[in-house]
Amino acid sequence: ADSTIYPNETPQSNTGIFNPENIITSLFVYPNPADQMIKVEVSDFDSEINYQLFDLSGRMVLNRQVNTQNSQEIEINVSQLQEGIYLLRLFDGKRAASQKINIQ
Repeated sequence: ADSTIYPNETPQSNTGIFNPENIITSLFVYPNPADQMIKVEVSDFDSEINYQLFDLSGRMVLNRQVNTQNSQEIEINVSQLQEGIYLLRLFDGKRAASQKINIQ
């Protein structure tokens, strides 16, 4: 999988010291490639999650906040997006993760 996992840097937390609590240990996105809907398993995140989807030019095409208190899965409708490669970014205020998504 083309996952990038990294800490969510803020001026307050950017001390130069590695903090393993900020790393997302699992992010599973399927199906990939997709044409209608993608599902994201988010077991390591807090219940309030923001997700953003960017096209390759860096333009944000989706920006949503969801509450996953009752489920560890997010469904994202991608049926209105043009075919291509996108970057999905998720963050919960403490941690962040991103993954490439192929829309067909």
